Amino acid sequence: MDTIGNLLTSIRNAEMAGHSTVTVPSSRLSQAVCEKLQLAGVVTAVATVEATPRARLELTLKPGVQHHLRRISTPGRRLYTDVARIPRVRQGFGTVLISTPMGVLTGNEARKARVGGELICEIYEK
Repeated sequence: MDTIGNLLTSIRNAEMAGHSTVTVPSSRLSQAVCEKLQLAGVVTAVATVEATPRARLELTLKPGVQHHLRRISTPGRRLYTDVARIPRVRQGFGTVLISTPMGVLTGNEARKARVGGELICEIYEK
């Protein structure tokens, strides 16, 4: 099961439907990705809702804006990069998220830290 793919699809569907919030299953990777999405301006707030049998993340979306969210590395095709080949999304107007040994970082943060890793997704405003 691709939890990050489901997270991105839930956000994309909620934006297209005009919803202001979306609730997704919580995991440590999903929470780290949501925090970076908040820094990128896709999500305005991230809250953890304790529920049984599993905690969930409640995301408040930025109103009136649709984003391009594309999963790059999938469970069937993992894509890794070194620091020299970190892609620039839309000539710097977008963001790429990378899972590194230092945690989930944006492309710019990974370049500054001189570390590569698995490409998670790319983000930009439509």
